[in-house]
Amino acid sequence: MILAGKYRRGGLVFPGSFNPLHAGHRSMASIAKHRYGLEVQPEISILNVDKPGISDRDLESRLVPMRSLGDPLVTKAARFIEKATCFPDCRFIIGADTALRLDDVRYTDKKETLRDETVRAIADLGCRFVVFGRMVEGRFLAAADLPLSPTLRDLCDFVPESEFREDISSTILRARPS
Repeated sequence: MILAGKYRRGGLVFPGSFNPLHAGHRSMASIAKHRYGLEVQPEISILNVDKPGISDRDLESRLVPMRSLGDPLVTKAARFIEKATCFPDCRFIIGADTALRLDDVRYTDKKETLRDETVRAIADLGCRFVVFGRMVEGRFLAAADLPLSPTLRDLCDFVPESEFREDISSTILRARPS
């Protein structure tokens, strides 16, 4: 499922659409790199569960700025279980909104047991999550305060708001007039 790039096993993988890359992305990558002493590899999937696919043209324009974070990876891995299969033994860098989606039973046929099995399968592949707070619907969600299932919470390292707080997102930037 890896279309481009070479994964360095045991590293930090930063999945995202990076549309556009912004200061929050850069700060998250920098904090994770210094916290774990590992290089960051941004990952972009041309397929997404919640969004349209990415065209070749859009992909090329996003890859250029992504290189400032590290050696980029391009995949067709839309779900985290697919990402974990591509990137065993990694720590995924994610925002609070992504952690909530990962824990949401809507993505596992509304079954908590299936969600927990999926999270355990990710753990069995040696993966963990580095979770950063995020602005969601006008309020900051601190990573450690997220209402996550115990199964997922056990795989998460939470970055405190005192270490990271960026009130920006790609969605906000795209909504601004040019």
